[in-house]
Amino acid sequence: AGVDHLSPEEKESISVDPNPDPKAKETDLEDVVSPTSPKDRPTKVPEPKKKRGFIEYERGAAPYRAPEERLKDFKEIYTPIDEERLQTQGARCMDCGVPFCHQKETGCPLG
Repeated sequence: AGVDHLSPEEKESISVDPNPDPKAKETDLEDVVSPTSPKDRPTKVPEPKKKRGFIEYERGAAPYRAPEERLKDFKEIYTPIDEERLQTQGARCMDCGVPFCHQKETGCPLG
């Protein structure tokens, strides 16, 4: 699928690199637009602001609970997160309108 079936000339005509580097790394949107380095952006703040939150705050996913612990119950797989951190991470949402933003394949453009 995709553009694999096209000839190098056809790929070039639609601005697709006919010989892409297989080891090339994708660039994260936040790394392109962020005026600060990821180390300068907090994952948790006392009163997060919604405007430009995805640029101002670093992505801060909750770590998984230990597998040994998870085998004993059917509770959440993530470690508990405090309210302040949840508020900050919620401020990262762009309100883009994607109804399936929590799904992996069609999810949030911010990750």
